[in-house]
Amino acid sequence: MEVPPRNLPGLWETCDTTNDSWAYAWYDQNWKDQKEILHRLVSTVGRGGTYLLNVGPDGSGRIPAQAIKFLLQAGEWIKRYPQVVYSAGASPWDHAQPWGDVTTSGNTLNLVVFDWPAQGRLMLPGLQTEIAAAGVVSGGKLLPVTWKKRGTWTELQLPEAPPDRPASVIAVKLRAAPQVDQTLGVHPNLPTSLLLEFAEVKDATKKEIRWMEKFGEWKAANQVSDWKPGGRAVWTVNVAEAGDYRLELNYKGEGKLVWRIETDEGVKIQNQQNSSPIYHSHPFGLLTFKTPGQHTIAVSLVDGPREIASLQALRLSPVE
Repeated sequence: MEVPPRNLPGLWETCDTTNDSWAYAWYDQNWKDQKEILHRLVSTVGRGGTYLLNVGPDGSGRIPAQAIKFLLQAGEWIKRYPQVVYSAGASPWDHAQPWGDVTTSGNTLNLVVFDWPAQGRLMLPGLQTEIAAAGVVSGGKLLPVTWKKRGTWTELQLPEAPPDRPASVIAVKLRAAPQVDQTLGVHPNLPTSLLLEFAEVKDATKKEIRWMEKFGEWKAANQVSDWKPGGRAVWTVNVAEAGDYRLELNYKGEGKLVWRIETDEGVKIQNQQNSSPIYHSHPFGLLTFKTPGQHTIAVSLVDGPREIASLQALRLSPVE
């Protein structure tokens, strides 16, 4: 029941279910709607895998009505955009984007946009291959869009509103096989999550942990704990635009924790935060990047129960 955060080699499959149960359970009404089904399907293909989706028929062999509804809606979307899923390759970025995900059809990038970017500005970090054509896929046709380079970023100018729901597809045809710089991009018009999967860790323990939130529903997280004095988790990021970004930390622990954030530009933020026994996102402060381009963000635990404090991710949201 897990979509990996980065591409995996070889043959593998994500096994999922339409709600939380692996068999019929009359009380389980936590159905995945069409957007969640499609998001998990596209992200699995984007990571290089295949997607198995389980349904739980009742004692008479009937699939519950809510599951039928969302499965049919997801199927209708796939009929409109089969190239996104069938025989599609993995994303050259190795990870998802804040607006959605990417699959490939030869030298064409299939950009599947679930969260439409503000002002229709869709940003691609580190694309190195020249674009031959780009457009919104609609009714089997390509409605052209413009693009321009902004440093190491490519900006596509899309319509103000998405042409389809729950996701629209943008086809970007390249002049050669896609080559990208896989550095995590900090987007200027959408929140960006930085998972521990992509951090370099020193003097702390980075490992995957698993737990069950509901019966039969396993969760997993790459996290860092067992902090030693001076321990750090460091992300290298590609910032599209200088400016102010709201910073949140996703962690769990016990008691009061004092975290410190530092960047390569000399920005330092330190804050005392409450904690909880489950992962929770905590507002931390305002992080300012003075220049666009490549930067580092380092997190360290200054004070608190070092063995228990478990950091999972950062989140940066641009200030408008």
